[in-house]
Amino acid sequence: MINSKVIRILKTLKSSEIPKLIDFVQSPYFNSKRQVYELCVELCKHYPLFQEERIHKENIHNKLFPKQTFDSKQMGYLQSDLVKLLVQFLSYENIKSTNQDLTRIRVFAERNLHQLYKREVDAMASKQIHQGPSGADQYKFNFELHDLKDLYFINTNTRKDDLNAHLASKNLDLYYICRKLQYFVVLLNRKQILGKEIEIPHLAFILRHAKENFLDTPIVKAYYEVILMQTKDKSLPHFYNLKETIHDYKSEFSNKEIAEIYEEAINYCIQRISYNQAFYIDEALKLYMEFLDSGSMYQKGFLSHWKFKNIIKLGLLLDRFEFVDQFINTYIEKIEPSYRSKALHYNYAELCFAMQNFDKALEYLSLVLQEDLELAYNLGSRMMLIKIFYQNNEEDALLSQIAAFTIFLKRSKNISNTKKKIYLNFCDILNKIMRQNPKHYLKIKKEIKDTKLLTDTNWLLKVYEELMPASVKAETSDIAK
Repeated sequence: MINSKVIRILKTLKSSEIPKLIDFVQSPYFNSKRQVYELCVELCKHYPLFQEERIHKENIHNKLFPKQTFDSKQMGYLQSDLVKLLVQFLSYENIKSTNQDLTRIRVFAERNLHQLYKREVDAMASKQIHQGPSGADQYKFNFELHDLKDLYFINTNTRKDDLNAHLASKNLDLYYICRKLQYFVVLLNRKQILGKEIEIPHLAFILRHAKENFLDTPIVKAYYEVILMQTKDKSLPHFYNLKETIHDYKSEFSNKEIAEIYEEAINYCIQRISYNQAFYIDEALKLYMEFLDSGSMYQKGFLSHWKFKNIIKLGLLLDRFEFVDQFINTYIEKIEPSYRSKALHYNYAELCFAMQNFDKALEYLSLVLQEDLELAYNLGSRMMLIKIFYQNNEEDALLSQIAAFTIFLKRSKNISNTKKKIYLNFCDILNKIMRQNPKHYLKIKKEIKDTKLLTDTNWLLKVYEELMPASVKAETSDIAK
């Protein structure tokens, strides 16, 4: 097959970049080898699938050199040259995406091209009003612009006062504070995920400095509140402050920052559901819908099937079945086509299960299980099957499914040890409940409550109460008296 590095890079390109790449490789300024251009064109014909049987080196060689015998070295050199050009193309595209206006201003300022400099600065000022950067990037841009204006002022050797050095310094401070707070949030999240101490130097100092000097800047205020949400015992006031900041100023943030801030607010609610379930689930759902309406939730024009699933889960926890049904119908077409079918069937299975239409849920689940599933869908589907078999009083099928799930968990190499333990504990405890052994039954409730690595605790407690043997109920009643 063609060098996997070539194909890996080509697969990352957008369809709109393919014609640009071909023009790039064809340009004698970048590439003087005709065969490399022809190799690029031939491979791009197979974008985006790049089916293995169609891109064998021998097949491609025959198309490039129909009158020659296959030469592995020759193909190797061409592929190596193409990789270099692909990397160069990606670098060139990245440079194009940076601010070319600032580059031109720097050139004109350094070369004392006064008229061109002034015309470019005026054009940029006009453009800034309509489509300038937002959030922290705005302060970075402002710093670079005023820094260039100060360079021009110095080069003209004018003996008068000028504010550009002051404005460059001010915007550099704002950019620095924004980025420091953003990195603090990243480090706090990493600390929580890894479950270990991570040193965060100067956190208290920067927070105090931000509070004393920059809280009138919305983006600083937002990240400041996110950090206090994560670090203060009385965190709810900071959550409300963050919501208010998002509501009033989100137009001043970049799309990336809006997404990060909404994610932080939603995660805060999810982590605190055990304190006040209905309140935090409702808050999380509202935030998700605001996030969705902002347009910043979409990635490359598509809605993440995981976020789609999360919104539905929250709606079901609130028994908002009509909302969930309408949400699925409204947004299913927004999901990337390769995930659309499994997302549709899995989430309809969840909805039917929540509405206690177990047979219909089983129908949808059977459609899900016919597909190649990511781990989360696989685990979720197996858990739902177990619950459906229980609800339908199909004890043999239930016990068989528990056994199959246990074997799957123990054999799987793709599941983390922690997650594996969570589901294995669930299977083990459910097995004990199903045995209904009076000698051990009283201990099971304590085991459910004391087991930290466990999923669906409330469902297990419900099953435990429903299946409690009569002798155990009598004993429990006597103890209570």
